[in-house]
This record gives sequence, structure tokens and C-alpha cells, in this order.
Amino acid sequence: MKVFASTVNTLSGGVIYVRIFHTNNHSPEELLSGAINGTEVMAFGCSLCTIADFLFLPELSIFSAAYLFEDVEHMDKAMDSGIMAELLDRAAANSGVRVLDNWYSGSHHLFLNETISGIEDPSQLEGLRLCSNCYQGSFDACRALGASPVHMGQSTLKDAMSCG
Repeated sequence: MKVFASTVNTLSGGVIYVRIFHTNNHSPEELLSGAINGTEVMAFGCSLCTIADFLFLPELSIFSAAYLFEDVEHMDKAMDSGIMAELLDRAAANSGVRVLDNWYSGSHHLFLNETISGIEDPSQLEGLRLCSNCYQGSFDACRALGASPVHMGQSTLKDAMSCG
């Protein structure tokens, strides 16, 4: 992001100034809201379910469902499909905000701190509180594994894990 900011600032002759916020300063929701309202030019790190919620396009949130894709190639094919293009065009028309790209951020992992590490079977998750984003599909996936989901924003996850 620093290289991007420096390049834009240089190429615009100082007319455009890119501000970079530390990860925990603004949530994806705040950044997206700023982009929609014109106080921010770009929002980085917003999930498709956040975009779906903010742009009132619930059908877009299906792409954030747990274990929807078989592998990265399957996800890429879906993201490059006509269906996705149509949804993103509709989002742009409704909000003035254009989704530039969707990045693969890793497979679904279950991160456990050292206190409760060693879980090898979903039945061992019974009764554990698992951090989840606000997307209903994530809550449902946690419940299906036998755990109790607790909303936790991605920007605060590292701090939460260090506290146990």
C-alpha cells in the first residue's frame, strides 16, 4: 500500500494524496462506507459479504459461504463468471462503487490458541466459542461444527487470539 500511495502522490504531482490507515483504525465497513459517501477513494480488505450488506445486494453474499468452492481454480472460475460480473455491475450502478478484484485470502482454517490446540475432530469443538465474522453463513458453519460462534471483526482477531 505504501508503494501505491507514493506512486499516486508522485504521478498526480501532489494533487491526489493517499492516506493509509493502520489495520485496526478502520473496519472494512467504515472504509466501504467512506468510499460510498466519497470521504475515501478506495476501500481495501472488504469481504464480499460486507459489500453485499452495504450495497443491499444479498445474492452476492453466497460467494462467502463456507466451503462453497472445491479449490482455488473453482473459486477463480466463479469469480470470473458472467454471474459475478452482472452482480458487480449492479453493485456499481446502485452505489457508484466498483469492486476491482476479489482476492483469495486462504482456505478456511480453524485457528486455535495453544490452550485448546490439538483438536482433530469436529466433535471436539462442542461448546467452544469460535470467532466468526458477521456473515450468517459463518455463524451457521460454526454451529454445524458444534461450536458457539462469537462475532469478531477480522482486524481484531490477532489481538483476540493473543488474549485467549
